[in-house]
Amino acid sequence: HLRPDGIVVVGFGADRGYALAAFDTDIEASGLRREHRFATWDLRPWHPGADFAVTVLRLPAE
Repeated sequence: HLRPDGIVVVGFGADRGYALAAFDTDIEASGLRREHRFATWDLRPWHPGADFAVTVLRLPAE
């Protein structure tokens, strides 16, 4: 459950059977909006070769 304008942070290994592209498609289908993506929990910049993804999502307020 997430209230309007609420955020959720999701992190997972990008090479563990759930492709990041599929995750992005699922984000869009759920109505969430991706606000940020990082390569580590300590917020190092995302890059295409990263083996981990930390994504900050927001449920739009309407």
